[in-house]
Amino acid sequence: MPASLGRRAVLALPLAAPALAPGLARASDIGWPTRPVRIVISWPPGGGADIPMRLAAPAMQQVLGQTLVLENRA
Repeated sequence: MPASLGRRAVLALPLAAPALAPGLARASDIGWPTRPVRIVISWPPGGGADIPMRLAAPAMQQVLGQTLVLENRA
């Protein structure tokens, strides 16, 4: 048996996708986390990555509809 996919297997992939769709729909029913989302910034407070992230955080909270917690871990 060859190691690569044959022509028939490659052509069958698009036909198999609808069979997998119900499983993907059930996975999306989990919903958004109930706890705040933690974002770890790997720079000290006031550093080059901290300031832009703190400026962007309020807009991200509004778009996601979830509280963001920014943690600095140098």
